[in-house]
Amino acid sequence: MEDIELLRKKIERLKRSQEEAEMLLEAKSQELYNLNQDLERKIQEKTKSFEEAKNEAVAANQAKSQFLANMSHEIRTPLNGMLGFIGLLEKSELTTVQREQLSTVAKSGRLLLNIINDILEFSKIEAGKLEMENQPFHLKRCVEDIVDVMANEVYRKGLEFPIYLDETIPKQLIGDEARVRQVLVNLIGNASKFTHSGEIALDVNVAGISSDGTYNVRFSIKDTGVGISQENIVSIFSAFEQADISDTRKYGGTGLGLTISKKIIETLGGRIWVESEEGKGTQFFIELPLKAPDDKSVELSDRSLYGEEVLVCVSSQKVRENLMKRLSSWQVQSSSISSLSGIAWNSKDPKRRNLIVDYVYVALDSDIQSLKALVSEGVHVMVVAPPREKIELQERLKGVSLDLIVKPVKREKLFNSISSKIKIAEKESSPHSIPKQNSLSRQRILLVEDNIVNQKVAIAMLELHGHSVGVASNGQEAVDMFSPEKYDVVLMDCQMPVMDGFQATRHIKQKHPETLIIAMTANAFKKTKDECLAVGMDDFITKPVTDSDLVEVIKLNLMKKSKVKN
Repeated sequence: MEDIELLRKKIERLKRSQEEAEMLLEAKSQELYNLNQDLERKIQEKTKSFEEAKNEAVAANQAKSQFLANMSHEIRTPLNGMLGFIGLLEKSELTTVQREQLSTVAKSGRLLLNIINDILEFSKIEAGKLEMENQPFHLKRCVEDIVDVMANEVYRKGLEFPIYLDETIPKQLIGDEARVRQVLVNLIGNASKFTHSGEIALDVNVAGISSDGTYNVRFSIKDTGVGISQENIVSIFSAFEQADISDTRKYGGTGLGLTISKKIIETLGGRIWVESEEGKGTQFFIELPLKAPDDKSVELSDRSLYGEEVLVCVSSQKVRENLMKRLSSWQVQSSSISSLSGIAWNSKDPKRRNLIVDYVYVALDSDIQSLKALVSEGVHVMVVAPPREKIELQERLKGVSLDLIVKPVKREKLFNSISSKIKIAEKESSPHSIPKQNSLSRQRILLVEDNIVNQKVAIAMLELHGHSVGVASNGQEAVDMFSPEKYDVVLMDCQMPVMDGFQATRHIKQKHPETLIIAMTANAFKKTKDECLAVGMDDFITKPVTDSDLVEVIKLNLMKKSKVKN
C-alpha cells in the first residue's frame, strides 16, 4: 500500500509540474507573440518612415533639379542679352579705352557663365545624373578645335603653345566628344591661369592598344607655371578646393573644375592624375579607353611627302621637336636652324626645299629681304605666327610669295602647305577636313522668342550676317506666322507663354516635316535637349550664344538638309 501511495503522490507531482510547465510555456508563447507583434509593428512603422523619407528625398531632389533648371534659365536669359550685345559691340569701331573697358565687361560675363556652368555640373554629379554619350568622333579634329578656342588666351599672355598629336591615333574613336572637350578646356584654362611665362604643352599619344581593339589614349597638359606644393596636391581634386585659398581671391573660380573633370574621366572609364613641383610647373595626365570603329578612311599618316626637305627655324624647343616629329611621320627630312643666314641645304633640287620660320625671326626689314631671296631661289617658305600677330605680318609680308600659318600649327595646314607646292594632292583637301563652304546665302529666319532683349540680340546677330528675320513672341504666333514660302529656318525658344516651343514645333512639323527648327534655349540640361529632339527639332543651342556659334549651327544643319535631299 505504501508503494502505491508513493507512486500516486509522485504522479500528482508530475502532473503539477506538467501543468506549471504548460502554463509557463503558454505565458512565454504569449510573451513571444506580443514581442513579435510589437516587432512587426515597429518594422511597419520603420518601413513607412523609410518610404516617407525616400519619397521626401525624391521630391526634394526633383525640386532641387527643377530649381536649378529654373535658375539656369533665369540667369542665362539676361546673360544672353549682355554677352550678345558685347560681342556685337566688339565688332564695331571703338577707341582703345572703350575696347579695353568692353573687354573687361566681357571677361566678367564669361567668368559668371563659367561659375554657373560649374555649379550646375556639380549639382548633376551630386544627384548622380552626370550623363555621357558614346558616339564616333574625330579626336584629332576635336583637339585642334579646342586649341583654336584657347590659342588667343594663351598667346595673349606671351606663352608658347606646342601641340603634338600622335599620328597613329585612328581617324575616329568612340566616346563622348563634348565631355572630352569640356575636360581639356578646363585643364588648359587652368594652366593658362597659373602660368605667367614659358609654355603650355598639350600632347596626345597612344599609350597602348588592348586585345579587343580599345585604344588607351593618353593626354598630357604640361605648364611652366607656379606649380603646386606637395601638401596641397592631395586635395587638388576635392570640391571647392584650390591649391591655396588665396588663389581663389587672386585667380577666381569656384574650385569645382577639377572635381568635375575627375568625375567625368572616371565615368568614361579613365583616370586622371597630376604631377607638380612648386615653382616649376604642373603636368596633368589623362588616360581614356576609346574604341575605334571599323573605318578604313585614309589618314594623313598614310600619305607621304617623301623627298621633301624642311628646315625648321623656331625658337621654342618643344614646338621645334613637335614639328620635326610630325614631319618625320610624313617621311620628310628635317633639321633645325637658329637663323636665316648661311642656310645649308641637303637637297640639290631647290623645288624640294621648304622652310618653316617663326615670326620672331622676321622682325627686321633685313629678315624680310632674306625671305624674299629664298623665295626667289624656289624655296617654299612657311611663316608661323600667333593669331594676333597674323594681321600685322600680312601687311609687312605683302608681295612675298609665302604661306602664313597660324600657331599652333595644325596638321592639315602644314601638310597641305607642303603638298600643294609639289602637286601631291592637286587641289585635294586634307583627307579629314570638311570642304570649305561659301558663306551662307541670305536666309529667311523666324525667331520665336518671348524676351524682348534676346529678340534684339538675335536679330542684330543674324542681320550682321545678312539674314532677314521675322519675330514671333510665343509658340502660337509662330504657328500662325510660319509657312515654307516665307521662312527657311525657325529658331525656337522652349519656355514661352500661350504656347511653348515644344507644342509649336509639333504643330509646324505636322504640316511641314521638312522645316529646319533649331532650339535656342537658356535651359542647359540634357533632359531639355532630349525633349527638343523628341518633338522633332533638328538641333539645339544653349544660351548665351555668340553670333558665330549661331550662324555656324544654322549652316551645319542646312548642309545636312541639303545632303539628305541630294
